[in-house]
Amino acid sequence: MTAFIVFITGLICGMLPLLLSSGRNLEYEYASLSAILMLLILPLVWSRRAQLKKERFSRLLSTAALAICGAFLPGLFLFMTGLCPCGFYEYLFWMGIQLIPSTLLACGVGSLIRSRTSASQDKRPQFIYWTVIILLACSEIILCLWMLPQKRITHWLSGFLHGPVYDAWITADAGILLIRISHAVIGVTLLLLSVQSRSERRRLLQGSCGIMLWLLLRIMATQFPGGSSGSADLRTFLSETQHGPGFVVCYAPDKDPEKQRSYKLIAQQTAFHLAELKASLGLKNIKKEISIYVYPDQKQKKLWSGSGQTDVTDVYGPSIHITAETGAHSTLRHELVHAVSSEFAWGGLGFHPDMALTEGLAVALAPGFSTITPDEGAAAVLMQNPELSLSRLFSPFFFWTEAPARAYTIAGSFFSWVLRHYGADHLKRLYRGEDPDDVLSPSAEEAEKRWKREILQHYDNKKQGLIAHSLYRRPGLLFQSCPHTAALYKDPDQDLISELRRPPGWQAKKDYPQWEERIHGQETWFLSRQLHSQARKLLTQSNVPAENTPSSDEARQKILSGISALTRFPPESLEEISLLLLKSDLLHQSDTAESNEILIRLRDFIRQRNPGPAMIRQIYSRLAVNRIRDQQQQNRWRFYLAGWLPPGEIPLPHPDALWITRYLLIRWQAASKSSHHSGAELKALRRVMPEKDLPAELTEQWLFTLGNISFHQQEWLLASDFFRDSSDVAGEGRIQKYLELSRLAAFLAGQNTPHH
Repeated sequence: MTAFIVFITGLICGMLPLLLSSGRNLEYEYASLSAILMLLILPLVWSRRAQLKKERFSRLLSTAALAICGAFLPGLFLFMTGLCPCGFYEYLFWMGIQLIPSTLLACGVGSLIRSRTSASQDKRPQFIYWTVIILLACSEIILCLWMLPQKRITHWLSGFLHGPVYDAWITADAGILLIRISHAVIGVTLLLLSVQSRSERRRLLQGSCGIMLWLLLRIMATQFPGGSSGSADLRTFLSETQHGPGFVVCYAPDKDPEKQRSYKLIAQQTAFHLAELKASLGLKNIKKEISIYVYPDQKQKKLWSGSGQTDVTDVYGPSIHITAETGAHSTLRHELVHAVSSEFAWGGLGFHPDMALTEGLAVALAPGFSTITPDEGAAAVLMQNPELSLSRLFSPFFFWTEAPARAYTIAGSFFSWVLRHYGADHLKRLYRGEDPDDVLSPSAEEAEKRWKREILQHYDNKKQGLIAHSLYRRPGLLFQSCPHTAALYKDPDQDLISELRRPPGWQAKKDYPQWEERIHGQETWFLSRQLHSQARKLLTQSNVPAENTPSSDEARQKILSGISALTRFPPESLEEISLLLLKSDLLHQSDTAESNEILIRLRDFIRQRNPGPAMIRQIYSRLAVNRIRDQQQQNRWRFYLAGWLPPGEIPLPHPDALWITRYLLIRWQAASKSSHHSGAELKALRRVMPEKDLPAELTEQWLFTLGNISFHQQEWLLASDFFRDSSDVAGEGRIQKYLELSRLAAFLAGQNTPHH
């Protein structure tokens, strides 16, 4: 009967996570939740088992195995019935890492409680002790994540916490495995110690051996990135440093001159951003030195710090964890806002407990390249959800219940509004945690009404609704279908641990598209991408705008039929616009008139509805290429725009070519890093501007591309001019970023000018 109850307990621990959205994917989150539940529930059940005079260790172990089997059962059922599309080996891996050690620990603790009390004795004091231990362990986890630079931890209570919730790709190494094995060793040791039939001497020997084995495993774990903790361990990997006023940049030794130059550039950019942020916030100096850890790539960053795709800031240090970039760093300023604002954050914690406010402050002070402004984005979200209020925005749960894009945008819009209307001091008071009614006169409610009224007055849903819907429709990572399996399956790397988590013989390039079709096969964005892929495969193989063959005609017709089934006019999504462009490309040789008509209708449509600068450039670039008189050249440029030329190939423009071909060539050279122009050539290109009937989005991208080329070639003053010129023609959501880049380039010109 006892064994049955233990089995049912395991079954319950395996079923309860399925009630949560984040637990319905049988991946990392499901295994972690099951493991934590097992540690919380199973000791209470286990301690009720009858104490036998001659209890055998093998029987204890087999009963623990029943709990594990019970927890595995729901997942196995869902996989066998095909109800879960996630990776089966991924599920087994995380259940092995998270659940099995936790179950053995739970059984060991339950046995310890049972062995310390008789059957008739009140066990409540033991449960109180266990509850206190759980609370202390939770405090330890929180303190470690708060105070240490690493934002991942492998703990006996939580198991392996991988890092930021936004990271889809999760990795593990031998260090993490060894720590979890050490937790299992403690559980087995506690089971051994609870066997009453053994002599005290034998139990002392077993306990000593268990502790020594645990200690050995923990020492071995420290030899791997996953077993490291603290800034000292990070400095052994990122041992090179560059110091600046109030900060130090740490990076891995590298003999590549280009890499060395990029690390120096990051240090100079840090000095620039810190100076501007201190001035914006009215701070004279930073009390603590900011450590900036620059990792060679995202995978190394994930292993050493816990953050992979997501750059993070440890506000206690403070320290910043970013990936190396060669140009103007895309996230450095955003992370520096977190580090600088830790000086005046809520209750001395270094951050605000409502993460929406923490991120909102960063969005307000570190604007990015936005398709639409934060105010326009917030207005779009408010139109969909008019009940959204400041009280919810200031609640600790807002950030975790909203999709990240919406949470960042709304908070960023409100903080930007406060900065404009009240100033930096009021912004800091809000971030300190002061009552919004005391900060925002005459009241927070009135301020909220003014903010909403202002952003809604300037928002044109007919014009911006299309792009806003595209930006804010996707759910957060925890609400997506099998995000971790997807990240693992499309990763081409074949290290041993990744191979254990994939099906045998998995080849990402061949197998991932088939698996993805099972997950997203009926979604419009996936069908759109599939049609693009089919067209690319069909036409890239021909390597030319060639004569049609019966087989290619049939394949084209099938793709065109698929496009017709998914599109209408006027289009209601960016996917539909993209498919109509594909239709125009496919028809360009066989039916030029219809191909051109599609482009003209799209041009007229986007004058009324904003599909974003990238789509506008795609449409007008095709219209401009159609002006090339040489039909063969025109066809090859249309192939290039459609992405049908082989990788690394681009048509060469004639000396008297149109501006569009020169623009496309320069952009291709910049993207492939094969561009080198002298300062005189760049100055000459600055005078070459597009025809007047082409949109500002093409002019903006032309100037931005030339600015990036100048930046990479250290032509700082030229880069500054190009970026400033870009701001003159840019959309409102990008003006501030261009002006920031212009100031940065001018600052770098002063920093890198030789002094005599």
